Amino acid sequence: MKRLAATAALVTLFLLHLISCKKSSDPCSDVVISLDATTVRASSPSASDGSISATATGSSDLTFSLNGGASQPTGNFTNLKAGSYNIIAKNTNGCTGSKSFNVDVSRAYYLTLNTWKFSTATVNGADVSALIQACQKDNILTFSVNLNGMLDEGAAKCNAADPQTVPFNWSLAINETILHVSAVFFTGGNSVYTVVAITDAQLVLSQAITVSGTLQTAVITFVH
Repeated sequence: MKRLAATAALVTLFLLHLISCKKSSDPCSDVVISLDATTVRASSPSASDGSISATATGSSDLTFSLNGGASQPTGNFTNLKAGSYNIIAKNTNGCTGSKSFNVDVSRAYYLTLNTWKFSTATVNGADVSALIQACQKDNILTFSVNLNGMLDEGAAKCNAADPQTVPFNWSLAINETILHVSAVFFTGGNSVYTVVAITDAQLVLSQAITVSGTLQTAVITFVH
């Protein structure tokens, strides 16, 4: 009986040794390297002034590379054009983690590229364009690069005595997700918008409005 117990103990030790050897032969088996990053938009589609600042967790003594290029001690990459980039973090044992990040084009670039005119308005997904006054639907908005803007009343004025053009100031905040203007574009609206989407052809803004005493979200789409 003692001999059987001793044999069983030896077998157990042998198996533990095998497991230990197996683990030690793969230093990356228990290593999970995760990446995160903040990005800075490029000022235009052709500009090379975007950047990515990547960080990684899960290991130490990490180096970083961009799209398989040379390794460097930090995750800061500058002089980037708009596009998708793959960041790889690697430790001294060769364990890696990777993730792709997008450098977008500045929303200010698209905002100032052309003039904008009302297209549609929705509240909770329902089209409420008919509730917008006709004299405001033909307004033309111009955002200038110097953070000035101009509202042109278009062919129809809500009040004949109003000036044809009204200047305003504008700015983008919180990583260009919030648009502040110094004028109210629509009756019942306000001067703070969330930038839902923007391209060279379409500008989609949203803002909180009160309808019949209830706070709701209005989404306004502008086109050229």
